[in-house]
Amino acid sequence: MAAMNFSKMSTLRTILRSIRRNDGSSSSTSNSPTYMFIMEQYKKNSVTDAQLCHEQQELAFLAETYATYLEAGKKYKELYEEFHHPERSIEETARIVGFKLPQDPE
Repeated sequence: MAAMNFSKMSTLRTILRSIRRNDGSSSSTSNSPTYMFIMEQYKKNSVTDAQLCHEQQELAFLAETYATYLEAGKKYKELYEEFHHPERSIEETARIVGFKLPQDPE
């Protein structure tokens, strides 16, 4: 992995950080299948990006895409939790804005 340039290492760190954050277990992330797969792919392709006869930058682009996807998923989850609220009843909404609904005579 010493042959990897800075941007590839940065992308790898971003992916691994996202995996750690999204992994709900308290066990070590380095034992997870996802972590092992990503590290295997990085080691396998550390000599050259063209090892699999792909274009020169394709694997680096794929890694950056995964990192972006994981970060976007995290941001989506945060926004969803902040702004998604169940639908309120008419009475509850009126109370929030300071109105009182008329009572039906029985």
